[in-house]
Amino acid sequence: MSAKELTQKMILDVLNTTGITATAGIGTNLYLAKVAMDIVAKHIPPDEYGFRIAELDEMSYRKQLWNHKPLIDFWRVGKGYVKQLESVGLYTMGDVARCSLGGETDFYNEYLLHKMFGKNAELLIDHAWGYEPCTIADIKKYKPENNSIGSGQVLQNGTDYKTTKLIVREMTENLVLDLVSKNLVTDQIVLMIGYDRENLLDSARMSAYQGEFSVDQYGRKIPKHAHGTINLHEYTSSTSVIVKDVLDLFERIRNKNLLVRRLSMSANHVINKNSAMKNTYEQLNLFDLMNKQECKEEKEFQEKEENIQKAVLDIKNKFGKNAIFKGIVLSEKYDDIIKLPHFVSKRYPQMSMHDRAAQFSPFAALTGYDDLVKETARITDQKVYLDAYILNNLNERLCILKKKLSERTEVDITYF
Repeated sequence: MSAKELTQKMILDVLNTTGITATAGIGTNLYLAKVAMDIVAKHIPPDEYGFRIAELDEMSYRKQLWNHKPLIDFWRVGKGYVKQLESVGLYTMGDVARCSLGGETDFYNEYLLHKMFGKNAELLIDHAWGYEPCTIADIKKYKPENNSIGSGQVLQNGTDYKTTKLIVREMTENLVLDLVSKNLVTDQIVLMIGYDRENLLDSARMSAYQGEFSVDQYGRKIPKHAHGTINLHEYTSSTSVIVKDVLDLFERIRNKNLLVRRLSMSANHVINKNSAMKNTYEQLNLFDLMNKQECKEEKEFQEKEENIQKAVLDIKNKFGKNAIFKGIVLSEKYDDIIKLPHFVSKRYPQMSMHDRAAQFSPFAALTGYDDLVKETARITDQKVYLDAYILNNLNERLCILKKKLSERTEVDITYF
């Protein structure tokens, strides 16, 4: 079976299973297969079978794509790469390939690219020529030196110190739950805080800010982000331990006067919990041995905390991630109105006590006061309750009626 026949079979399987027509790229290496799909296959008409399949080798890649623009269409070439390349007059992969051939005394040479991109220049040059030696076998054998898991948020608006701290706490708790769900532990947490560009428009904030500035991906000036690392004393997935240390880190690196727009957090050096227990050794201390009761209580607390974490995960997995959350998430949301008196409408009349009582009558019946409810209903049917709004309205009508009648007419009303 040829590569194209195998690809057709895979596309047909996707179509029959999902109803979606897929595109595919075939190349003499992983990079060319990726580029063939991303740039060529997605923009060609389907063949007689409805398939969109593109094929590239190194020579056809150079002929078809060395003049292709924009550069951002190529894999691993982002906005930052494009901006730096265009700043020195390189606009296509053909330009990059030619640049790599320059001599030591030329402006365009390999050194220029390494100066801009460091060791990643090697990948850029290889890909410009359509070359990639890495294979699927190499990828399968690869094991990262440091494993990590993380999460990030772009906040809807610039967020103040108090709210940001609450969000950081929530992110930390979710990260810990992720560790527990995968039976992992960590000994290092990294926190990044990105500030909002709207800070620059606030003269009071800027007058108090003495830090550095940086430029975002859109070329806009913003306060330089804060970045910090906390090393834990041992491998752990304890919520209480990690949350405390992360909040301490947050307090240390955060500028309280600036609004925050982005947050990211990662747990580094993560390993399997069972491996950590086997490979972790602690230096015995005579005074610790004398404090056995305290150690026992700490161990019991950690076991209880882990059981709570697993229970929370079970509930979220069964009923959805919003099925359970800590009350602290909402504790400060309404601080600005929590002490205000209850709202009274100035536009609409208040509900009468008669109507209010009707809302509660079923509860009275359920608690065994059936006879009282019936008696109340009987009396209510006979005598209409007149609240202040109805009385005022009635008095106004009576005054009008009195004027229409003679001045000698006495009008009186009894309320009961």
